[in-house]
Amino acid sequence: MLKHYIKFTLRNFRSNKTILLGSLLSLCLGTLCASLLFTYTFNELTIDNFHENKKRIYLEVFKFTPNDEWSNPPPAIDIDYSLFPELETAVSVPKLSKKYKNAVVYHKKEAYYSDIIIADTAFFKIFDFKLKTGNKETFFNDPYSVILSEKISKLLFGDKNPVGEKIRIKTSFEATYTIKNIIQVPSNSSITFDLILPEPSKTFGINYHQGGMKFILVNETFNEADFIKKVERLDIVSLFKKNLGSQINYLPFNKLYYKDIALRADILSRRGDSKTLKILFAIILVIIIIPALNFSNAQIINMNNSAKYIAITAINGAKKSNTLYQKLTEFIILYGIAFLFVSILYKLVLPFFNNIVKIELQPSNLTTYIIIGATLVLTMILAFVYPLLKTYNSSAIRGVKHAIAINTNLKLRKTILVFQYVLTMVLLICSILVSKQLDLMLGKDLGFKTKNIVRVKFYNKSLLSQAEYTQQNNVDLQKLDLINNELSTNPLVINFSQGMSPITLAPILFKKKDSGKDFSGMNFLSTGINYRSVFGLTLQEGRWFDNNTRYSYNKDEIIINEAAKKFLEVDNINNATILSPNEVFKGYKIIGVIKNFNNEHLAYKPKPLVLFPSVQPEDDYFITLQENGVNDALISLGNLFKKVNPNETFKYTFLSDEIVARYDKEKRLSLIYILFTLIALLISAIGLFTIALYDTQRRVKEIGIRKVNGAAIKEVMLMLNKDFMKWVLIAFIIACPIAYYAMSKWLENFAYKTSLSWWVFALAGVFMLVIALLTVSWQSYRAASRNPVESLRDE
Repeated sequence: MLKHYIKFTLRNFRSNKTILLGSLLSLCLGTLCASLLFTYTFNELTIDNFHENKKRIYLEVFKFTPNDEWSNPPPAIDIDYSLFPELETAVSVPKLSKKYKNAVVYHKKEAYYSDIIIADTAFFKIFDFKLKTGNKETFFNDPYSVILSEKISKLLFGDKNPVGEKIRIKTSFEATYTIKNIIQVPSNSSITFDLILPEPSKTFGINYHQGGMKFILVNETFNEADFIKKVERLDIVSLFKKNLGSQINYLPFNKLYYKDIALRADILSRRGDSKTLKILFAIILVIIIIPALNFSNAQIINMNNSAKYIAITAINGAKKSNTLYQKLTEFIILYGIAFLFVSILYKLVLPFFNNIVKIELQPSNLTTYIIIGATLVLTMILAFVYPLLKTYNSSAIRGVKHAIAINTNLKLRKTILVFQYVLTMVLLICSILVSKQLDLMLGKDLGFKTKNIVRVKFYNKSLLSQAEYTQQNNVDLQKLDLINNELSTNPLVINFSQGMSPITLAPILFKKKDSGKDFSGMNFLSTGINYRSVFGLTLQEGRWFDNNTRYSYNKDEIIINEAAKKFLEVDNINNATILSPNEVFKGYKIIGVIKNFNNEHLAYKPKPLVLFPSVQPEDDYFITLQENGVNDALISLGNLFKKVNPNETFKYTFLSDEIVARYDKEKRLSLIYILFTLIALLISAIGLFTIALYDTQRRVKEIGIRKVNGAAIKEVMLMLNKDFMKWVLIAFIIACPIAYYAMSKWLENFAYKTSLSWWVFALAGVFMLVIALLTVSWQSYRAASRNPVESLRDE
């Protein structure tokens, strides 16, 4: 009997090749897309799950004032956690970040800015990162040992095992380190790094001069509220609390990924976004439903084509269970074919998908097959439910007459088609609006100049030789004089200044004297000579800093932005004194107010900002280049860099590129929207083609008679097309309010938002209509241009 089922299934496939290929293609595309997206979302949902003690790890955070945000505690808050019996261990994890260029790795004359964390033995007791080789304990016996991540190991050494090799690393000093181990940093880790250096003991005389995030590992006796009360009774903590109203807290590690907190020295390199996850789950659902409906339509058509055969077998004694077994055989064979193709495509497409989401997803073969298999089963069950019920309940007599509710089924198929197109149109409208919002953010005038401004760190103390480091102050002046003189005489340089980047966020506490309010968190920038000119900042009132000295330290003058003036409730800047916790009695005088500019993500309005007239020798240079000589200017800057740092690699970034990089999340979301919308559109077009094919085949005799009676090709095409276009227009009317509501909610996340213009909806509707016309017209033209004599003879 099984042989008979397989034989009939293959015969059925051959007689309905076009329908089979269309349904398989839509099924494979939908399953592939849903599997890729689910792999990413599953990775996000299982973030840090590989740490066995995830639920027992807490992060120490601190608020200087009740109005401040949770952040890292100051260095003065140095608690001895070994005194608390409810804790198993604690660790402070300093990080040397490539973002600030304070750690450089050298190999084969190449320099790589890298993320380095400093760890002691407690780090591996709290976090479960696996070593590929070697022993964790022996690593800490040698202060000049280093552990590489798999990623940087591949970058430096390719596929070669680097254990035992030596590399040169410059931090606050330079040394040669021996590679002891390779460590795995999983794709679902919120903590990412390139290298680990051992925390050296004082006997080695090594000090990295870096603060760090403090983690504690609790035991079963831990009670969060009681523990905080104990910590608050410590002298240093109670002193901060008494003077500033400071607060200390401990945040669960397993909830940090989706928590919006600003942490300095942050080793949590990745942060999650629950709203984006919800959007991706919605896309997965749509991508599953559309091919399922498509496949269901194909099965209904297939059922009608084989109705007579099923009815005849029923008359000859076949039971309804035999029909179900026959359909189950089709299900299994189609499942096997689809599973094979999707598995192959998944492996081929995954590297490209990783480039989109910027994560190295590498699920095991078992995990891959489970994801694909489960997605495929879900899609096919949704697709087969209605055809199976219809087949099971069909009448043998009606089957012989070939009338299994053809009209009803056609209406049902077109209803399904409308639903498909509603989902696809919603995706299309949303993808256009997401792209429009991204364009707005990338093209918006931020209130300061960004064009042709290059950022270079010419001078870095960590790059000094040991001899230079002992005479640091003299080296500072000599090298900075050389840099400034060269830049001043370079005809390709319009202007330059040192200081902090205008898009850098650095927190500070301030309050207005005699205001009666607590200190509140604000942002600050340190500025050098010509800073205002380089960035084109607009002075609204008062004056700019005096530029009579190259470096100004501990000045009592500040400039604030309009948001800070409003926040601090300053009426007259000439009479206002601003206090900081470190300068409570001295205070700062406001000499000017600048126009607000956007130095944060455009999800936020400009926040209170304070500018100081001081720079450090290590601060970055921001150089405005001549527009027609950018390449030549970069060559000359590279030559200058070599003069200052003979053995180093010249690196630079454009400020405009850094701003664009800020919107990577939105760019990824936009790309995912567009890509999967196009695939959903393709699947819907396949479904429309399948229905159009069936409809024209069903009406071959009618078309032939109309042509015999003088109907032109265009009239026949109009007759066949208008019905389908009607359903597409209905789908458009339903989709518009759904998309409008969804995008209105999404745009609430942005302070600056694009308009929900009518033309976006109209464009989506016209585009879908054109695609539908092209899909249907090809099939209707073939039917309309066919010789009516052949059509009637075939009938």
